[in-house]
Amino acid sequence: MIIREEDRKYITNNIPEAVNFINRDNLDMTLRVIYKFIDRKGFVGPDYEDYNEIGRRVQRIYDHIYEDNVLDAEE
Repeated sequence: MIIREEDRKYITNNIPEAVNFINRDNLDMTLRVIYKFIDRKGFVGPDYEDYNEIGRRVQRIYDHIYEDNVLDAEE
């Protein structure tokens, strides 16, 4: 699985439950855990419709992982 070094550091420090799936090269579960993290901590209240700073950062990480592993693999 391709994960950019900066993204890996952020995940290790902030989303430790994803590290186990990264180490097992389980792309689907890695993305699921990251998605759930965004869902829990990534939105601004009270309406929870827009990303907060954490949500924007982690969504970019999610996008990097998806693009580097799924989209690049399809080309």
